[in-house]
Amino acid sequence: MIELDAEQRRLFRAMLSSSNSNLDIVTLARTISLDPTRFFAGGDWRGVDFGKHNLAGFDFRGADLRRAKMLNNAGLEEILIDSKTKLPGNLVRQFATRKLRGFAESRTQGRDEVIDAATSEDAISPRLSGLLEYLKTFSEQLDYDSNAAVALLDVLNEISDEYCKIGRFSEALAMSSRAINVFRMRRNEYRYGGVVAIALLAYRNQSRILSELRDDAGSLRAIEAAVELVGDYKKLLWDSRELFFQNAMVQVDLAKRRASVGRHRAAYYAARDGVKALEDLVQDGYREYLPDLARATEVQSRALASMGQFRDAISSIQDAITLYEANLGKADMPNLMHIALCRYDAANWHATLGNLNSALSLIEMPVQTFRDSAVHDGEAHRPYLGEALVLLARLHERKDNLQAALQTSAEALEIFAGLARTSFEHRGTYASILVQRGRLLALSGHIQDAIATSENAVKLLCSTPENIKLLIEALLNLGQLLRQNDNHIESLHKLEQSIELSSHPSLESVEADKFSVLTRTEQAITLHALRRYGEAEESFSEALTKARRSRHSRELQYLQTLPYRYLKRYRKEKERTKKA
Repeated sequence: MIELDAEQRRLFRAMLSSSNSNLDIVTLARTISLDPTRFFAGGDWRGVDFGKHNLAGFDFRGADLRRAKMLNNAGLEEILIDSKTKLPGNLVRQFATRKLRGFAESRTQGRDEVIDAATSEDAISPRLSGLLEYLKTFSEQLDYDSNAAVALLDVLNEISDEYCKIGRFSEALAMSSRAINVFRMRRNEYRYGGVVAIALLAYRNQSRILSELRDDAGSLRAIEAAVELVGDYKKLLWDSRELFFQNAMVQVDLAKRRASVGRHRAAYYAARDGVKALEDLVQDGYREYLPDLARATEVQSRALASMGQFRDAISSIQDAITLYEANLGKADMPNLMHIALCRYDAANWHATLGNLNSALSLIEMPVQTFRDSAVHDGEAHRPYLGEALVLLARLHERKDNLQAALQTSAEALEIFAGLARTSFEHRGTYASILVQRGRLLALSGHIQDAIATSENAVKLLCSTPENIKLLIEALLNLGQLLRQNDNHIESLHKLEQSIELSSHPSLESVEADKFSVLTRTEQAITLHALRRYGEAEESFSEALTKARRSRHSRELQYLQTLPYRYLKRYRKEKERTKKA
């Protein structure tokens, strides 16, 4: 094979465009014994025809290929390009899609692990490095080719995902924001749904990343911007399946973000719309959306539970479990984890409704699955196991199986003690287990151990003041234990602290009323034990007033009987004292 210098290539190009226009350029190059795999690098090949040759391995670094005819060629994902290569407009996005698919296949090829090992930083770096290289390529072409903007959106979304997988959320946020800006600059040029769908994915990525960064308000604003974008392109929804799907997922994400800021009813409506849209896609024969439908149904279930509609939530989560079991298979660990999390939620809601036997039967599978996943992934899934054990201990306690409850809570305590030492976010759960264990020790007759455990819980919660509800519960529990140990003065002090906290502005009115009734009732009992009868009656009366005022809350219906019971006992003793 002979090679040509730059001037000879120019003459060759001129020869092609004049006398041999019926030949494609690859055939012509081979006719005169040129090596086509190396010949085209750095040349000007605008508008030439590359025929139907397989271009795998062809070197186009630094070449100008604008308007070149190469859309139908095989091997396009294996051509060599760099940031100076100028691709033909009709090829830019197709090339990006093929190249991204090649990255995805190379990442997973030859992997037998149950959990994808590519989430580690060193495993993902080659893919990320390749994506960043193609980001340069498509950024260079943005000025002269609108198709490059579409390819750039694809690449930016992929890079954002990769940064998320290695925990580099600031870089991920920068990439998703850049993708949104690219779309905004070119949005008037796009009138088909596929591009809008890619832009929606960028908004969803931005919202998810902001949520990871604990910016719930910013996360909600990002997904609301996506909803607004869909409104501008509503006419395209029925012509683009990808846009229809992304719109459904925007509704599901909107439900999650609304739930994170306490807007549970609005969250349910968004989740319901997302589920309905995904059901329509599945019914139309697109079964590849079944995993998304299952996850959307999970979100809908949790929104129902947050509104107190536990029976509807259980029915909905069972639908999600059915989708996972029937359509995703049972052999892979990620799918089993989804099923386990759904069963955990169902068990929790059954426990709330008092269906303890149903809850116990449901929690067995999550506990075992989380044990297996903890063996596979070490620390990654240990919090799930710990949470499931906490629920199991609570169920054993309510079934009066104190020995099993103590044993289970000890295992959960060991898990979260280790997690709390390395992560601040697990301290609240660790404290809640201490509260639970203190109560169990008291029920088992180990009052001194119960007091020591509860005091540790209070100290820990005082250092994490955002857990107001749990701190009130811990103080209330400690106050009860101190009274049982005849330390009435210290008990009264703890109960007064919990009463003060029950009016905290972060508590919802129903929660505040519930804690107020409980703490004032306990305060009155302690005052009664100290023979401070007048103060006891006053405290009972306040608890009674709160209970009556909160009749609308199903949670408080039982609590209303507590002040009556103790007030009646106090008045009887008061009458006996007067007679004596």
